[in-house]
Amino acid sequence: MKNKIKKTEKYRAVASLLVALVVLLVTFFWFSRTPDCGPPHSSTLQAQNAEQYPAPCYEGLTDQEAKEKAKNAGFNYRVVEADGEARVITSDYSVRRVNVTLSEGKVVKAEFY
Repeated sequence: MKNKIKKTEKYRAVASLLVALVVLLVTFFWFSRTPDCGPPHSSTLQAQNAEQYPAPCYEGLTDQEAKEKAKNAGFNYRVVEADGEARVITSDYSVRRVNVTLSEGKVVKAEFY
């Protein structure tokens, strides 16, 4: 009987360790995942929408692709620099606008401001 109790305790300990390992792995992958690049879930665009539809999701897209993505998400789109040449822009702040820097027709940097 004593051996059965010890075996049961070992199985419980192993099961507890496995559960803890799974929880740690899920937590790690949840917090290290790539931000959601889908459109905002709210029709009201506020500052937190920039977090739901992060600017880095535009990087690597062509100018036209990035423009369409911004339009579909409800954001205005503005090129602030193209091939090392800065554009004249207004200094107003808008959480509804994604500002991009282009190099050879591709977005290399994107920010909300």
